[in-house]
Amino acid sequence: MSKTRQDRARHRPSRRAAEQRRSRSWGAYDRRNQALAEMGFPSYAAYLESELWRKIRLRVLRRDFFRCRFCGGKPRKVCAHHGDYERDTLEGLRLSGIYTACYRCHEELEFSARGGKLPPKTVRKKTRRLAKDQAFRERMAERRSAPLQPPSTGTDDELEAAGAAIRAAIAAGVF
Repeated sequence: MSKTRQDRARHRPSRRAAEQRRSRSWGAYDRRNQALAEMGFPSYAAYLESELWRKIRLRVLRRDFFRCRFCGGKPRKVCAHHGDYERDTLEGLRLSGIYTACYRCHEELEFSARGGKLPPKTVRKKTRRLAKDQAFRERMAERRSAPLQPPSTGTDDELEAAGAAIRAAIAAGVF
């Protein structure tokens, strides 16, 4: 074996080590599910549909005045993001592990740039970092306001004509 191939083999983690690292990283979901089972919930989905979660969520949203803790926005729909899955957080005894987030910020926290779900440890670190990051708040505020800009294609007359055509089609039952 050549010298470089030996060096690469020495620095490449074994399959077993990679699996152990992956299980440590994703193990938070296993611990969460174990705690939920002890609390009497068969799944995380059942927990999210429970009266307990509704009360916890409302307390968190009220605490944050229904504003996203990450970008500062006040969207019509907000979600409560679990920063951790400790049992006292799941039971609502400690609310500091739950954050109010708009859907855009929640997507930013939970998913990678490629769209894959991030491991809980990564999400936890990212959550704590972004909750304090003013530059991120400004970036997300810009993104939040961007889609609200009216399209600049066409003149006012063309847009009015298109609107009239759509209203006529709706009245005729086409849509």
